[in-house]
Amino acid sequence: MLSPLMRNQSPSAADAEEAPNLYGLRRFENLEADVKRALLEAGRARTFAAGQVLFERGTVHTHTFIILQGLVRIYHTAHSGREVTLCYWANGDLAGGPDFFGGAIHVWSGEALRPTRTVAIPGEDLKALAIRMPRVALWIAHVAMFKLKWVSLLFQLHGTESVSQRLPHLLVMLSDVYGVEDAGTVVIRHRLSQSDLSTLLGTSRQWTNKAMGELRRRELLRIDDGRIVILDLPGLAERARGFN
Repeated sequence: MLSPLMRNQSPSAADAEEAPNLYGLRRFENLEADVKRALLEAGRARTFAAGQVLFERGTVHTHTFIILQGLVRIYHTAHSGREVTLCYWANGDLAGGPDFFGGAIHVWSGEALRPTRTVAIPGEDLKALAIRMPRVALWIAHVAMFKLKWVSLLFQLHGTESVSQRLPHLLVMLSDVYGVEDAGTVVIRHRLSQSDLSTLLGTSRQWTNKAMGELRRRELLRIDDGRIVILDLPGLAERARGFN
């Protein structure tokens, strides 16, 4: 699904064709059967309990993780104790970069937010597989492009938009990545708390709570069983651009 924010930025026809495909191509389940089989055989199953760390900033990268089921938060903790969240990766995503082939130092930490099943592939083995199978290398390239796009959009959100625009824009981004269409609404399939949103936005939980309340009052979204349901995606995009 291509968000209203992206549609209204007047992309070329080629850009409009590629944007939704980029989200799909990054996912493990969309790979051909032989590529999936080769990746699974290259690694070993690893499970993580909620709160357990997959990798820590400052440690040497040893494994790249394919998330089969679960949710992983990628974050950084400053010496002051303040945390910033970069993203949430879920079923079908690749975690452990930016150096998927290992040997470098992690610049982010990753923790499981819920019980998470993964396949952990040693970096050197993933590199050897990418050399042997160009479709694996192409998949990793698509994953890296998606992650770069996400970081770029998040940087723009923090650097150029007013605080009041950040939350609507972030919700549109999350709708693009994790949205499921349901009876005219878009359900963000992962339960993200206001604290989770605050760390993505770089704002206080109190501000996020107030801003969420305003969006609910305008009937742009609602919360069902802990999940965010977007009731008016075009309206949310308009608010993200500061038009209402």
